[in-house]
Amino acid sequence: MTEKAGPEKAGPEKAVEQPAVEQSPENVPEAIGEPGVEIRAVGERQGMFGVRGTGDTSGFGGLVAPVVLPGVAQRPFGGWFDTVADTLDPLIESVVIHRGEITFHVHRDNLLAVARLVRDDPALRFEFLSGVSAVHYPGDAGRELHAVYHFMSYTWNRRIRVEVSAPDGDAHVARRGPPGAGRPGVALRVPLRRERGALPR
Repeated sequence: MTEKAGPEKAGPEKAVEQPAVEQSPENVPEAIGEPGVEIRAVGERQGMFGVRGTGDTSGFGGLVAPVVLPGVAQRPFGGWFDTVADTLDPLIESVVIHRGEITFHVHRDNLLAVARLVRDDPALRFEFLSGVSAVHYPGDAGRELHAVYHFMSYTWNRRIRVEVSAPDGDAHVARRGPPGAGRPGVALRVPLRRERGALPR
């Protein structure tokens, strides 16, 4: 009786180990203070889950960690990043590039001009505003409230972010777009409002 051949066992030389997604280089957090990594500290976080008082039963209540943001990028940015930056240059306060994504920081009074320009310039054509996200940084004096507008170009398959900030005492950005802003492509009527509990801390 002939013995059936089973599947060949892979020896050590044949084993291929797939690295876990969370361990991929692009997902590994950059070390704070690492040479060549620019950061900007905007405050300090205490605890892990936002619990205040005696309700924290996790054991992480004593954890203290700095709240840091990526630092300002320096030219040349590379590729099409420079194309967009050159067009927006007069309206840009600063540029941040982090994990391969670009964010343009602009003054809130220039938000509508920037949105109109990135939509209508034929070399940019960011036709779609996919959403707005906001966050509250209590330690970022005079810039406590941040709103981030996520733009996408279907024409060029590119994404950018435009970020504006406002102080706690004057929590608003431009509300109305120029004539024609309501046509398909980009909506500009998104105010920045802060209500108790509405923004993460």
